[in-house]
Amino acid sequence: MKYSRKIILTFSLLLFAFSSNLAVAKGAEIKFSSLVSAINQTDSEEGTVTVSIHGIDVLVIINADTEIEESSEEIDLATLSVGDFVRITAFFSDAGIVADEVNVLDARSEQFRFRGLITATVIVTTTARAR
Repeated sequence: MKYSRKIILTFSLLLFAFSSNLAVAKGAEIKFSSLVSAINQTDSEEGTVTVSIHGIDVLVIINADTEIEESSEEIDLATLSVGDFVRITAFFSDAGIVADEVNVLDARSEQFRFRGLITATVIVTTTARAR
C-alpha cells in the first residue's frame, strides 16, 4: 500500500510537470518597435533580424510562421532592409525571441513595450532634503 501511493504520487507529479512544460512552451508575448540594424537570412523564409533598442542589439528569430508586412501587404524576409523601423510581436522560447509578426512602419509612432503578467511590484520612495 505504501509503495503504490508513492508510485501514484510520483507518476502524478511527472505527468503534471510534463503537461505544464507543454502549456508554457510558448512564452509571454512581447511587442516593441525599433530600427533594424542587421539581417541574417538562412533560407528564403528563415533567419534572424537584429534590432537596436536603446543602444542594445536584440536578436529576433524569423521562421516560416512569421508574418512580415509592409503597408498591409505580406512581404518576404529578403524585402526587409537595414534601417527599416519595424513593430515586432514576438514570444520567448528556449531558442530566444521568436517573431510572430514583423510590421514595417512609416514613422516612429510607437515605443518599446512589454506585455505580460506582473508577479511583484516594489515601491521606492525618496525624500527631499532641505538646504
